[in-house]
Formats: sequence, structure tokens, C-alpha cells
Amino acid sequence: MMNFNRAIAIEETDLFEWSYGVIIDAGSTGSRLFLYKWKVVSENKLIDIHPVFDNFNLPVVKKVTPGLSSFSDSPDSATGYMKPLFDYVNSYVPETKVLYTPVFIFATAGMRLLSLSSQEAILQNLRTNLPSVTRMHIVPENIRVIEGKWEGIYSWIAVNYILGRFDENISGSHRKSTVGMADMGGASVQIAFEVGKKDSTSGGGYEEVNLGCTNDDLYKYRLFVTTFLGYGVNEGLRKYEQSLNRSITFDNDTAPVIVKDPCLPLNLVKRVGAKNSSYFIRKGTGNWEECFLDVSKLITESSEPQCYKEKCYLGKVVAPSLSLSSIELYGFSEYWFSLEDVLDLGGTYNFSAVVTKARRFCRQ
Repeated sequence: MMNFNRAIAIEETDLFEWSYGVIIDAGSTGSRLFLYKWKVVSENKLIDIHPVFDNFNLPVVKKVTPGLSSFSDSPDSATGYMKPLFDYVNSYVPETKVLYTPVFIFATAGMRLLSLSSQEAILQNLRTNLPSVTRMHIVPENIRVIEGKWEGIYSWIAVNYILGRFDENISGSHRKSTVGMADMGGASVQIAFEVGKKDSTSGGGYEEVNLGCTNDDLYKYRLFVTTFLGYGVNEGLRKYEQSLNRSITFDNDTAPVIVKDPCLPLNLVKRVGAKNSSYFIRKGTGNWEECFLDVSKLITESSEPQCYKEKCYLGKVVAPSLSLSSIELYGFSEYWFSLEDVLDLGGTYNFSAVVTKARRFCRQ
């Protein structure tokens, strides 16, 4: 049995050593709160940062739905939407630290799809009214929509920090190699990985990131980072269903149109709203090969003249010269959810195993 009195006593002795901070990831499908604590060890080392755990030894994380961008028509409701997150986290921050706990709300692709005026109305509501629901330190500049490239940079920093790739390499003078990341959210995809000083493309996409306190090379990294807005899982589904809708000829018949769909498992049906209040029915045929071709057309439906000369990623983004197969790459969010929750294939990626199991899943 856990001794909560002892745990509380230890926490109280650490009050003057730990700083706390709240980060809210306002994504397209929901907003997730994370609570962290950290120590500043020295100016020559990175801060020692940890997630805060609850009484069940689980990270202090809470999500509210839908996404923040859903309040484009009712921005005055944004603060009320966020309030349950602060009600939850308040009990996990020591009382003497609450006023000094900064709050960062970073909105991502769902908000980027809105007009600038709609974005600003939602953000301004939060900046103005959040001090009425929490005593934590609210700085207006820390509540903002971030660019897609910063989504990639933050994820890249996080995975390499967790893996210890920023730690000193005690076996030699060279620092440890870093890993790359790919993250698929609801509305966009980000990719980021370290490149050499001489790697370049005509398409740009390079960022220099310095994690240290001084302008030396110890914690300075050169990254290729880019975002693919509109290629997240929900936006991809929307585009696919729009392509099905364009292939339909609606008439005055009241019976719904049934579309044979290779991208649904065999005989699974789904109703999809269409234009003019009509709808159609997707009926699965479970044909993995045909689905693969149909989805590929959505990704490569148009090209950039530059891409005839240089290799490009989806969305006509010119790729660097190195091969992704040479990079240790970690996939997050929908890459994990789809492979682990649907196919039970989380872990090291194996293309052949994924294809075999996906075919079987579609045919069932």
C-alpha cells in the first residue's frame, strides 16, 4: 500500500526545488492538459523536467472535446470549455507554487484552418477570461496558434529528450545521434529530423534549434522540419468522402445512393452527409489494393514543376537529399493509434506485416 503521508511529506520538502508548468495542446479533435515539473541543474546542462504523477502513479493528463476550433461561431464559450482542465489540475500543484505556475496553450492545425479573425476571437476570450478561472500565471503571449513547423520541432525535442539523446556521450567527444519524428494529428502531419550542415534543397524547410543558454554547438541542432496541412486523419477522411461524393449523380429518387467502397471492411456501412442536405451510403468491399490506389491519388493528384527535378514529399514539399530509411524514425498519434489499436502492430514498423494484417482486417 502506498504511504500517502510520506509522499506528501517528500513533495513538501521539494517545494523550493521544483518549478511547475501547464501545457495545453489544443488540437483539432480536443485539448489535452499536461502538468510538468522541473529543476534547473546548471547553465551548462538542460533542465531536469518530469511529468507530474497522480496518486495512482499515472501522469496528470486530462482531455476535453471537441477541438478548440469548434468555437469559431461562439468564441465567448472558449474559457468555459477550458475550465474543467484547470479545475482538475489545481489539486496537483503545491499551493505555494500556483501563482508562479505558467500556462501555455498552443493551438495547432484545427485552428490554423480557421480565418485569422476567428482564431483571434477565440484566443482573446481565453487571454481575457482565464484569470477568472485559475490563479496560475496567465501570459497572453503564451496563448497562441503555433505554426506547423513548431509542432514538429516541439515533438522532435520531446522524443529526443525522453530517449536521452541530448545527454552527454560519455563514451567519446561526439554527441549522441538523434532520432526523427512523424506525427499525424486530425488535420495535419509533421515530420522533423536532424540533417547535416551541408544538406540543403531548393525548397527550404531548415531550422536551427539551440536548446542551450549560450550560442555554442553543444545543444545546437539543424533540422529539416515541415508540416502537411490538410493531411491529418480527419482531413484525409473528409477529402476521401468528398471524392466519393463527386462520383455520384443524385436524382429526385428518395432512396439513398449506395457507393461500393474498397476502404471499408467487407459489408460495413456508413452514412455520409452530402450537398443539399442529401446523403449517400458507403458500403465496404474490403479491397485493400483498390483502396490503396484511391487514397494514393488524393495524395499525388497534383505536382509541382520543381518535383520533376527533385524528390518531393506529399503536398509538393521538396525533400532533402538523404533517405528516410537511414533515419531512426518514431511515429506518433494516429500512426500509433491505427497500428496498435486496430492492427495490434505497435512497436517496430514492418511494412510487410502491416500490409498482410490490413488486408485480413479489410476482408473480415
